[in-house]
Amino acid sequence: MKASFLCRQGPPLLQTGKRIGIADILKYPLASTPLSDEVARVLTERYGPEANPDDCVTLRSDETQNLVAVARNTDAVVLTINAAAPGLERVNVHPVNNATARFGLVTLARRAQIPSMAFVGGGDGHLPPRLMLNVFEAATGCPIDRKSQSRSTHRS
Repeated sequence: MKASFLCRQGPPLLQTGKRIGIADILKYPLASTPLSDEVARVLTERYGPEANPDDCVTLRSDETQNLVAVARNTDAVVLTINAAAPGLERVNVHPVNNATARFGLVTLARRAQIPSMAFVGGGDGHLPPRLMLNVFEAATGCPIDRKSQSRSTHRS
């Protein structure tokens, strides 16, 4: 899933008319879910040590939708997957942020799905078959034969 720095429509950050760098973004509060060491490494390699999430993220929450709501109603910038933030604008930061995110999703049988599942599924709170296969592969390390959608016997 594509991830970006996102903000509300029309904030001062997007109205400068100049190329936006990480220093420009960090003039505003930065919101994010807790990020892995790998994501921190990618950010610091791409944007420098000032982009280390341990130092630059000012608002952390496990609830992505709460962070998106903050960005929607303030000048804060949120670092999240694009699909989680409809209506927010992508900040075209230089150098380009080509990051993607991988997720492992766990659901419980006979339990209601959480509302945020709608942004990865078909809107009904259930994962589409293709994503379910990707989750299975990530969880088990067992590749799927996409043509027959059956489990492969080959383990890598």
